[in-house]
Amino acid sequence: MAFRVEIAPQALKDLDAAYLFIKKENPSHAATWLLGIIDAILSLEKLPNRCPRASESAEVGQDIRILLHGKRHRVYKIFFSIHPLAGFAYSTSVMAP
Repeated sequence: MAFRVEIAPQALKDLDAAYLFIKKENPSHAATWLLGIIDAILSLEKLPNRCPRASESAEVGQDIRILLHGKRHRVYKIFFSIHPLAGFAYSTSVMAP
């Protein structure tokens, strides 16, 4: 079953802030990074359950999953929830390293 992926307004703000930060450090890499992380988020349409539960799930009292994107010291955390009855995965936020 393919899931519809939705990106929350807060996650879009997080992506924008991270993009602007990377653009200051490495302008030639910023667009590539942004396309890569968006592809990673959209990959949740297939098997979103492949991602483990986030330790933060207990704090908020709901099933929050985490998808990691990046390498070494630049791994971004993509938090999302799965709504199987509605058939969608909802990306709620992106945390910088």
